[in-house]
Formats: sequence, structure tokens, C-alpha cells
Amino acid sequence: MAKEHPEVTHWFDCWHVAKGIYKKLEAAGKRRSCKNLSDWARSISNHLYWCAASSEGDGDLVHDKWISILNHVTNIQEGHEGKYQSCQHGQLANRKWIKRDSKAFLELEKVVKGRLLVKDVKNKSPAEQTSGLEAFHRVVCHFAPKLVHFFHAQMEARLYLAALHFNKNGARPQAVSQDGTPMFAISYPKSRKGEGVAKEVKVKQTYGKQFSKMSSKLC
Repeated sequence: MAKEHPEVTHWFDCWHVAKGIYKKLEAAGKRRSCKNLSDWARSISNHLYWCAASSEGDGDLVHDKWISILNHVTNIQEGHEGKYQSCQHGQLANRKWIKRDSKAFLELEKVVKGRLLVKDVKNKSPAEQTSGLEAFHRVVCHFAPKLVHFFHAQMEARLYLAALHFNKNGARPQAVSQDGTPMFAISYPKSRKGEGVAKEVKVKQTYGKQFSKMSSKLC
């Protein structure tokens, strides 16, 4: 790709990297002298998403924002290096800050400034992630279950239906209550080991007349 299509920008998916960071910090946090890292592990892995999403593809800015987490965890919110001079959040409540030069901080620094991570963090995708493709694959499995055999014509028709349904409902807006308040729900994914996660409640899926007519013709 680099030789034949140099005009194509190669982005890395954030999820895989953030997952690795979280696991490393969780493992380090099990040590007696590094318990604070467990409290920060989820926030630091989420910080990687924010670095990529808020930098509009500027690799150097992503890098500087990522490195700034070493100051943030010690309650230093200004005077960061490079393009990112100060944190953008408001006033913070008191937290379990990590003392600089402590064992926990040194372990965190090893992870944050890992040679490969510092090199690759500049190429983190600012918007598109593989989660969107995985969501489409789940829709495909709904219309064409893997346990059922379909001949080519039927399989092609079901893939068309899956694409139509996903394109119509894949980017649904967030639902709101009667007073206009955005709605959220708590989910407990297995990957979070019982930890609750707030997710947006989307408006109901639609099955328009055009979709129904198309499905009747294809099937």
C-alpha cells in the first residue's frame, strides 16, 4: 500500500491499542506499590480515544495529548510539552493523584512512553473504527445466519437487505425524553468484568415501505 498507493493514509484502530494499554495497567496495578494504577487504567485507555478523536488527524498533536497524561495524573494541568500546552477540562474534584517519581508513576511512564506505542499513536484513526464494520457484520449474520446454507442468489439478496437495513439505521440519533433530555442506559459488557457502562439509547429502528418492497422482490 505504501509503495503503490502513497496517497492513502494508513490509520490504526484505537480499540486494539486501548485494550492493550488497559491490560498492562491492570496488571501493574495488582502490585502492592502500584495500586493507584488500577483506579486510573480505564480513564487512561479512554484518553487514547479522545486524543485521536479531538486532533483531526494531526499526528503530532495526538502524540502531545497522549504524553500529557503523565502530567494529568499528578494533578499538573498546564505546562505540557509540544502543541498541547494545557488540559481542556474544567475544575476537577479531588482524586487519587499519583505522586511523580513513585513506583506507580514509573510503571505508568513505561507504558505511556513505550517505544512502539509512541511511534504508532500518531496514526490513530480520528473517526473511523473497526467497530462500525463489526456492527455491520452482526447485521449480516442476522439476515444470513452462518449455520444456514444459502445458494448464491439468495445469499446475494440477503446481503443487499443487510446493507439497506444498516445504511438506514446504522447512524440513528440518540433518543430523548419528553422534556428533551438525552437518554442513556447502563450495560454490563463481559469485557468490563461487571463494570457498568453508560450507553446512548438510540431511536427505534425503522422498516420503511421501500425496504419492505425491496425485501419482497429479493426474497
